[in-house]
Amino acid sequence: NADSLGKAADGNFTVYDINGGYQATEKLYVGFWVMYGSQYGPLGAPGTFLPADGDVVSTKTWYGANIYLTYAVTDIFTVGFRGEHFDNASGARGLRNVDGLGQAVGATANTYTFTGSLSLADSHLILKPELRMDVFNSLDGSANEKSQQFMDSNGEFSKNSQTTLGFAAIYKF
Repeated sequence: NADSLGKAADGNFTVYDINGGYQATEKLYVGFWVMYGSQYGPLGAPGTFLPADGDVVSTKTWYGANIYLTYAVTDIFTVGFRGEHFDNASGARGLRNVDGLGQAVGATANTYTFTGSLSLADSHLILKPELRMDVFNSLDGSANEKSQQFMDSNGEFSKNSQTTLGFAAIYKF
């Protein structure tokens, strides 16, 4: 995007992305997604996509990888696992931490999700319980003890992980 004077930003943004899947057996499906990206310069409207450290001279990179496993226990019940890793240690993209000084810094996250899927009423109703754990890198140092990603029971951001239990009910007409 051009700035207020009509000058286009001097930078580039590149992403390489591949995904796929394989039906390993009649009951087991394996899927994957891998991506790698890089960014140089101030991109977007002025200040929109600046790296966490504000350095627009160096090239910043990030990458991620996911694996998906789904196993059909019966004709109406499947269990699945999704493991994800995202590394934005350079602070290029939106996944960031904020340190004890209020400065944005890069972050790395791993997530692990277990999902069940029960199809009822000729597959018109699908019930999906899900257990997910998110784990971010910890910010080191005593100044960062209350500068983690997640809030504890005292309202302090002192935790770098959280576990979530969710449930979806899907009805198809």
